[in-house]
Formats: sequence, structure tokens, C-alpha cells
Amino acid sequence: MMEPGRPLTQILTSNGMHPSIEPTTAASLQAFAEACLNGNIDTVAILAAGHDHSPSTQYYLNHGLLTSIIHKQLPIAHLLLSRGANITPPIAMAAVRGECLPVFELLVDYGWNINGPVMGGQTALSAFVKNEALLKWFLEHGADPNLGPPSNPQPDSVPVPNSGSTLNCAASVATPDVFDLLLRYGAKLENSQPLHMAAASQEDSGRIPVMEYLIGRGVNVNASDEARGFNAVGPPLFYAIRQGQVEKVRWLLGHGADPRVEGRGGATALRLSEQTGMEELQRLVREALQRGG
Repeated sequence: MMEPGRPLTQILTSNGMHPSIEPTTAASLQAFAEACLNGNIDTVAILAAGHDHSPSTQYYLNHGLLTSIIHKQLPIAHLLLSRGANITPPIAMAAVRGECLPVFELLVDYGWNINGPVMGGQTALSAFVKNEALLKWFLEHGADPNLGPPSNPQPDSVPVPNSGSTLNCAASVATPDVFDLLLRYGAKLENSQPLHMAAASQEDSGRIPVMEYLIGRGVNVNASDEARGFNAVGPPLFYAIRQGQVEKVRWLLGHGADPRVEGRGGATALRLSEQTGMEELQRLVREALQRGG
């Protein structure tokens, strides 16, 4: 598999060459790669119609498509798709990384399953929680916000239903408007643990508007994360403490987070705050405990 962004010529002329490609075809393969990269459609058309690379035609076409998608050479991509190139997960991933709407429109025109796996059972949708225009386009074209990777994803995993993956991603990095958009298109709040993910975000005060929005939607500030299995930690407060997020901890404690609640293995908010070595966190938790929660 070619790494997205790595020039195809480096792959075709390296030891990573597909074993079914004869050395005698290396020159035409390199010319094909360069033509796909540079948008030389006449050369691509001639070489794509050749027979010297048989029986590796599919490999040949797919890598050409990957290069054309990476470099947004849409006429080349259209030609290769018309000649039988397959839209494989690496090609879909390259499109996701490029965030180019015309590329997605082209792939859909050629039958790409918008809810298919991109990597590890994840669909494309969650990649766009910070790109509201693309997110909305995907939702309008049938992207299912309740699909996501299985609990133990493998490279060839397929998306599973009733996943909170996309909502969790939105809670971590997106705005309340994006979260609301996902809910309007059918995302199920009960599948996710968005307050935990917002609390765990690397942002501190920047996530507070999302946390406030979630509390307003009825999310329990002391909710358990037991659905995460071995990855469970405790209530959202624990996630903010572990990240050393003083403002989020202050906000949660001021909006009903109970510092007496225990997490997995008997963990407590006070013990976690002590483990951070941050005096401000420890003070906030101790004061909340003295107030009785």
C-alpha cells in the first residue's frame, strides 16, 4: 500500500513494486506515474490503454487513481475510473485528507459508498467535524452519523451501527452548531459520551461552550463511561483532571460534577488531582469536597 502523499514514482521504482509487475514495464509505469502526477491526460490515456503491464492492470490503474486524487488531478481521476480503477480504502483516505468537494462528487458518481470504511472501520464523515460545509454535504448525500469503527478495530474492519464515534469527535474539536447539525441528521446522543470527550480534549476553556451546550441537551454531568470497557476512567470530571485542564475542572465542579463519585478501580477525583502534581487542581477538588460536592 502506498503512503498517501508519497510520489508514485518512488513506489514504482522501489523494492515495493507489486510482484506481478515485470521489470520490463518499469519505464512505462514511471511515465504513467509522472503523467498522473502532472495532469498529462494524453499520456495517461495512451499508457492506460496499453497491454505491456498485464496482468497488473488493476494495480496500475488504482495507483494512478491514488496519485491523481492526492494531487487533485480530476480529469485524470475521471479517466482512470472510466477505465476500471477501483475506489479502495486508501484512495478514499487520500480523498478525505485532501478535503476537496469535487473529488468526492466524482467518487460518488462512480459508485463510491459514502458509508464505506476508510480506515479501521471508520467512515469519512467524522473527518469533517471541523469542516462544516463538507460535513453537511456528506450528511445530505446519505452519510450515516451513527456508523463507526468496532470496539477493537482492525485494518480491514467495516463500520458498525449505533456508534457514537462521530459525535464524540465533534465534542472533542467542533462547535455546538456542528454537534447540533449531526443531531438534526439523526445522530443518536445516547450512543456517545460527548461530555467525557469534551472534557478530555486538549483544549481547556475552548471546550466549555460545547460542555455547556451538552448539559443543556440533558447530558448527565456525572455520567459513567463504563461503555468504554477497559478504557473506562470515570465521570467527565476525571477526564478533565487527567488532562490538567483547570478551567474545565472549575466549570464542571460549578455545574454539578460530584467530586465524591468513584471511577474505575476506586479512583477518586482527589487522588487523580494529586497524581497531576498541580496544586490548583488539588485545591479546586478539596474545596468542592469540603462543600459536600
